[in-house]
Amino acid sequence: QDLQSLKKQLDGYKRSKEVKVLDTAPSPYTNTSVAIAADYPNVSVEAISKSLNVVEEVREQASARGLHNFEAKNLDPMNMARVPDKSFDIVVCSFGLTFLSSPEDTLVQFRRVLKPGGTLIISVWEDFALRQLSDNIIAQMHAAGELEDFSDTGSLPNVLDQLLPYAKPHALEDMITKHGFDVSHVDHETARIILSEPSCKSDYGENIATLAIRPFLNEIEKNGENNNAFKDAKRAFESILRDPSLVTRDKCGNLVTTVPSRFKIITANRPHEDADGFLDSNNKTKTSDQRVRIKFDDIPK
Repeated sequence: QDLQSLKKQLDGYKRSKEVKVLDTAPSPYTNTSVAIAADYPNVSVEAISKSLNVVEEVREQASARGLHNFEAKNLDPMNMARVPDKSFDIVVCSFGLTFLSSPEDTLVQFRRVLKPGGTLIISVWEDFALRQLSDNIIAQMHAAGELEDFSDTGSLPNVLDQLLPYAKPHALEDMITKHGFDVSHVDHETARIILSEPSCKSDYGENIATLAIRPFLNEIEKNGENNNAFKDAKRAFESILRDPSLVTRDKCGNLVTTVPSRFKIITANRPHEDADGFLDSNNKTKTSDQRVRIKFDDIPK
């Protein structure tokens, strides 16, 4: 859905015009930035991530498709001092804002690197359908005698809620507006969370499924209650992969959660302004550096 929102924005540009897109949360699983570079030859796509592994993976995907309008850099979205002001037409952040330690400072950076009139597209989760997976993992471990002294899943740390800081209505919209953007559109969607690709042999799915209980598993290993907690959780996870009420395959063959999760996509714009952000006038509204702002409506027509 982020891809569709981005395409809507790109379709508003003439195909002959060069458009610059900054992807601040690229993912090898969604391939959003690589797909855009492939479908829009006039678009120059730059993907940045503080994870070198992510950078290398998306770079390999772009190289495999022979894309020359795509560049991946090992750069933290919260520290984009090297990125010039007003240099991108579109900035995209797909589910990345939640994991940044200072999202408000990051929004300041997003606005700085966007051209006036440029577009910001942000997606965040509103609800995770992962609690079912973690509850079933705990239940299986308990039934197998691996958690003999533990039976109350309600006492588990509420990790998932910590990853949903923008689930409250208008929380993110208000923060975006506060940092100088005009919110133009909000879409609410659902999606099933990918646990693995058809040929994936990594522990990605296990890490996602145990997200809500990882602090608990770490604690019981540390205190000696179960020295093999993560190993036992992995076994339980492999077992629930055979339960269609929890896990299924999508049309591409990916293992996904049967119950969808909710998310929203916010489209906002950096307002237009003059070259340095101010218009000279005798208007009485002073800025901090003694220059003045006037509204467009105040300009004589």
